[in-house]
Amino acid sequence: MQDNELELITTGVLSGDRTWVSKAITLVESSSTSDLETANNLLKAIESRNRNSP
Repeated sequence: MQDNELELITTGVLSGDRTWVSKAITLVESSSTSDLETANNLLKAIESRNRNSP
C-alpha cells in the first residue's frame, strides 16, 4: 500500500466515514501476512494523529 492510500484511510477513519472505517477494520482483521505491516502502520498513524489532537 502506498503512503497516499494509507493517508486516505487514516483521514477517512478519523472523520468517521463508514466506508473507510470498514476498510480499516477489514485490513486490521486480515490474516494475510502482507497486510500486517500496513495494518500496523495504519494503527500508528491513527494513534499519532489522536495524540496530536486538541
